[in-house]
Amino acid sequence: MRRPRRMAVSLRTRFLLGMGVMLLPLVVLAAIAFFSFQSVTDAIDDVVQEATEELSAVLRLELLIQQAMIVAHDAIVQGLAEPPVRERLLEVNQGVRKAFEDISAGPFALPEERRLIQSAREEWQRGRELSEVLFGNPGPSNGRDLLKEMERAHEHSNRALKMLDQVHTVSQQEMNAQLANAISVRRRVLFGVASVFVVGLGIAIMVGTALARSVMTPLRALEKGAQRVGAGDLSYRVPLAGEDELA
Repeated sequence: MRRPRRMAVSLRTRFLLGMGVMLLPLVVLAAIAFFSFQSVTDAIDDVVQEATEELSAVLRLELLIQQAMIVAHDAIVQGLAEPPVRERLLEVNQGVRKAFEDISAGPFALPEERRLIQSAREEWQRGRELSEVLFGNPGPSNGRDLLKEMERAHEHSNRALKMLDQVHTVSQQEMNAQLANAISVRRRVLFGVASVFVVGLGIAIMVGTALARSVMTPLRALEKGAQRVGAGDLSYRVPLAGEDELA
């Protein structure tokens, strides 16, 4: 009974398949590296953008509160009854109130950040109420007494500033944690890329060795046959291996 003939695989097909197998890990490696590093880059960009927005919002609010304290102090010196002075103070306080509204709707995601912002807002509102009462009803005519009353209002504003400083600290800690996570992800990506590279290199070596052997083995057999025939052994036959061009 005749054995079924095996399908012949040409050298060209063999080389193409071998090159494809060797290049496949490189393609996988490039894809993993691209998408992974893109993910890490996006994560770092998000961290920087969020931290920038949070810090700029807090700094702006702190500057407005300090400006309101300066305006209130100058109002004591210039005289509480001056309409431009009162209007200026009301304008600055309105800016602080608007800044608190904006920062409450900002990117602050941690409960601790929102708690500190709310507490700072409440402290500032107490100080504002005291200063507005003082300006609405100056009370003591002694400038020193007025300054003492204003200092009571400023104590609340100073506490609000301290709480906003704590928001700075919490935001910095959050940013450091996210950056540490991004660095950890980057290390895992590098390890994955290195692993794929090693595996791909091993596959390339094995495929290259097998491909070279599939070509060199019949060539050596042909060389041996040529030597035997050249030496006069006309009965020698080269053993066939496969059904490709060399066979």
